[in-house]
Amino acid sequence: MKNQQDLMNCISNNPELMTILIIVEELHLPQACLCAGTIRSTIWNHLSTKKNYLSNDLDIIFFDPNVSYESTLLIQDQLQQKYPFYQWELRNQYDMHQHNPNTAPYLSVEDAISKFPETCTAIGIRTQKGELELIAPYGVSDLIHFKVVPTPYYQTDPERMAIFKQRLRQKDWKKTWPNLTLYLN
Repeated sequence: MKNQQDLMNCISNNPELMTILIIVEELHLPQACLCAGTIRSTIWNHLSTKKNYLSNDLDIIFFDPNVSYESTLLIQDQLQQKYPFYQWELRNQYDMHQHNPNTAPYLSVEDAISKFPETCTAIGIRTQKGELELIAPYGVSDLIHFKVVPTPYYQTDPERMAIFKQRLRQKDWKKTWPNLTLYLN
């Protein structure tokens, strides 16, 4: 895998992932996409020729000021009941800024993704009328080259950098993907 087009081909050639993307599109939630660890791990597993386990955790985000936290949980529960093989994690980015220190409200899904901790995790994919759409504010180079780098947003704040470093320890990604390069500065 050398570039964004190769990444898109990898996703479009994954029938299970494409089925999940159709499920996400059929939710009709504004700006909904599959993102973060779901995409990152899928790509790293593909590049490492490891079996992909999408059932672990499916990260789905959307942006809608009119959908409450309780309504989001209800939709998530409905997804879980309808598709119990997967572990669904649905988050409305409208109010998720509260979980990041020193962060203003997000303006969109794209804005929220740009404020994820790692560049390799700052990625989202959705389908719009059957066409794949990629959201990758920092590109895909770090992802396809196994680099774990804090996003510029995290680099500008000591509290956020502490969270980034804590995530690296907790996630212990090198155990699963030993060829990762971790950038701690």
